Amino acid sequence: MLYEMICEVVNSKVAKVRINKEEISLNVVKSNYLKIGKPEILHVLDILNEPKEDNIRNLSSYLKTVLYNSIWLAKEHCKQKILNTTNSKTEPIQKSNFNCFPHREYSSEEWEELKQKLAVI
Repeated sequence: MLYEMICEVVNSKVAKVRINKEEISLNVVKSNYLKIGKPEILHVLDILNEPKEDNIRNLSSYLKTVLYNSIWLAKEHCKQKILNTTNSKTEPIQKSNFNCFPHREYSSEEWEELKQKLAVI
């Protein structure tokens, strides 16, 4: 459904698209939609799975807005997920803001092996 929504907007012939009750140039919306990747889709799916206080009256308009905003909000959403993830000591697991994966913990033997490999290069 998300893919179809993105395709519909990107291939549209209208001059403006209604996003969050505002008329926005198709080129701007198209530019944002073409930047959508896996992190943004995961963010949208998380939003769709969250309980809503208000009923969504127009699902199509809601999805267009969520997809449009996902470019900016997915990064922040990822940071929040990192902060909410904790290890057994209840301290946040350090993760890179670039890829949202935990940093690898290296043993002293692994560090020595890495140093030797880097010295060869």
